[in-house]
Amino acid sequence: MIIRHSLDFETVVDENSEAFEVIQNMPEEYVKSMLEGMLKQLVAPSLKPILEELNKNGSWAILRLAK
Repeated sequence: MIIRHSLDFETVVDENSEAFEVIQNMPEEYVKSMLEGMLKQLVAPSLKPILEELNKNGSWAILRLAK
């Protein structure tokens, strides 16, 4: 059995930054997809050792990243 979890992240962009100027003119779904991809690339590798430690003695369940 696989139980999917949902975590909500928010990216707060400074309205005075150059990034805000660029992304405010992009479609929201494109920006969301881009930021989620960056989050996965940057955070997922850091989570691997944490998940391995959590799962080390997993007798009834294993926590993993869904891709």
